[in-house]
Amino acid sequence: MDATILSFDPGLSFSGWTYSRADDTAFTVLDFGMLTPNKSVGHKEYREQVGTYGVRVVTLCLLRDMVRELMNRFHPTYVVSEAAFFNPGRPGAYEALVHWIMTVSFVLRDDYAMKLYTIPPTLAKKTVSGTGKSGKVDVASAVLGNPEIRFMNKPALEDLTEHEGDSMAIGYSLWKLYLHPKPKGK
Repeated sequence: MDATILSFDPGLSFSGWTYSRADDTAFTVLDFGMLTPNKSVGHKEYREQVGTYGVRVVTLCLLRDMVRELMNRFHPTYVVSEAAFFNPGRPGAYEALVHWIMTVSFVLRDDYAMKLYTIPPTLAKKTVSGTGKSGKVDVASAVLGNPEIRFMNKPALEDLTEHEGDSMAIGYSLWKLYLHPKPKGK
């Protein structure tokens, strides 16, 4: 098995992404970064569009373009995102997550004939750190300390954001749970 994975920790303000290579023995992080479509909406060039269509629609259009840029740059075998979840402390965030996931799903279907895989956040946390209740800092520490996860650009890890760490955990979870060969007899 040799595959490349583009993984996301979704969000309209901050969305972490990771591009990785997965084979039978390791998950290797090749590149990672942040998408911030919500920041771009405040630029003067989008003022009229925001007035006509609203911030959410323009933000999702920018997200669509950003995802296309990543797809055209990397040409991944798989694309995976954290699944939408409801947080009672931030009930409005659920709608934004659903919009994010649907926007990316449509881009992948329409432009690349690909499916967006989703992984529940508690499953990704459990897979990378051993517990589904880990916080973002714990997840980032677990990613950095996992011997199955290799990094091509170690100096860049000094500025790793929690969203980038979560996107690495999402990609690792796809590999570990669904793509990684299981040892014989298990």
